[in-house]
Amino acid sequence: MSKQTIIELLNSNAAKYRKAHSRKAKGELLKQLMELSGYKSSKSIIRYYSRRRRRSQVEKRGRLPKLHPCDIEIIKSIWLKSDQPCGKRLHPMLPTWLKAYSKRHEIDEEVQRRILSVSPATLDRVLRDCKVDDIHKDNKQTISALKQSIPIIDTTRKIDVAGHLYADTVAHFGDSTRGNFV
Repeated sequence: MSKQTIIELLNSNAAKYRKAHSRKAKGELLKQLMELSGYKSSKSIIRYYSRRRRRSQVEKRGRLPKLHPCDIEIIKSIWLKSDQPCGKRLHPMLPTWLKAYSKRHEIDEEVQRRILSVSPATLDRVLRDCKVDDIHKDNKQTISALKQSIPIIDTTRKIDVAGHLYADTVAHFGDSTRGNFV
């Protein structure tokens, strides 16, 4: 039997297989199809039917996206101009930045409403592709080396006097102490 004939046989019996509710009825139908088609296992027929069902269900599940691609471009532009903050920091700044952005570029009120209704997590998700991985990789090594070179006094000693204060100061002035430092 040719492959095309087997496919036609399986397609003609697909409705019978779906309508058979008991396991016994499905098993008998699978045995008949195995004899006719020449398949040695019923599993391949079951896979064919399940694959066929999945292909027919092409609709995308889940919520429709809130933002249009043009909204995302506006958010990316504002994010880059505001020195690339995270979503939690960008969210409260967005109304101010959007007002300034709309003075230079014509933005519809509906687009502004959509952008302002976005949550900080969505902002992070939208900007995920723009962000650079390991941006502070070199800086981590410098900071750990700096921490090792600065002597730190152990503060775990027992202090019984009220009002005791311990503070360290760090001056960023290099070789010269001229000028005002906080």
